[in-house]
Amino acid sequence: MKKSLHRIFPMVIICFLSCVDKNENICNDCAESSDEGYLFKTVEVDDIADLAIIGVTAELGACINFKMDMENQTFSEATVVPDCCCSQFE
Repeated sequence: MKKSLHRIFPMVIICFLSCVDKNENICNDCAESSDEGYLFKTVEVDDIADLAIIGVTAELGACINFKMDMENQTFSEATVVPDCCCSQFE
């Protein structure tokens, strides 16, 4: 019984490690990072007008990578990105 467990256990570990989501690595590369002042968020109704001021068109529910002008509390830069997976690192 012990010998069969010793054979099965390494196989289970290998299978588990090979099943890690391949997209996980994409989320580790989040373009501009939060230590540079960039954040990620889902666009809300209130954001659409503020984004239009800086020339960014984004649909409701889209994800943006943005930097805030802290003095005016408005977007200073923003880019529409395909996925908000990086928001998990905020």
